[in-house]
Amino acid sequence: SIGDSAFRGCAGLTSVTLPESLTTIGSYAFRECTGLTAIYIPDSVSSIGLQAFNRCENLQQVRLSESLTSIQRNTFGYCYSLESITIPSGIGTLAVDAFLNCSRLSTVFFRGGLPNIGGGAFSGIASGAVAYHITEATGRDDPDLAPLRLVDVGQYSPFKEWLAGHGLNLDLDSTVDVNGDGRSLLQEYALDL
Repeated sequence: SIGDSAFRGCAGLTSVTLPESLTTIGSYAFRECTGLTAIYIPDSVSSIGLQAFNRCENLQQVRLSESLTSIQRNTFGYCYSLESITIPSGIGTLAVDAFLNCSRLSTVFFRGGLPNIGGGAFSGIASGAVAYHITEATGRDDPDLAPLRLVDVGQYSPFKEWLAGHGLNLDLDSTVDVNGDGRSLLQEYALDL
């Protein structure tokens, strides 16, 4: 376990390697770690406390554990540099203000059903932000996703998730070279794996 407030305010902390044996990240554990740019949360983690990554202003990349069932209040609030997030299929609840004022957050990908979403969970995110979900997704017909726009992507595929995460049209031909670098979208995707 990482205890409550364990690294709170460690502005000089730029990277963290979490062990595969970790099960819990306490409340406020990494709050105000402004130097942190990426966090990979292993699948062994089943619980993250409230405001655990709140005000990590330079946090750009987050990989969430597949074992999580909820994202607590303000867990990622004020993570101004976060541009996209994939919500694992086991998440049943996004608490109030979970991603409050993540002003660059423009892409959310729901791997499973649409969770119960607390008021303001996505308040203050990027204008025109999109939430992608699979056709089989179950959940409320009209979840409190404001200001996100819901887009049904049909069948789930990691390639579609990658396209969404890079802000690309999900209907693009995978053989097209969109960057002019001689590589197809599928080749670009493979290089990112």
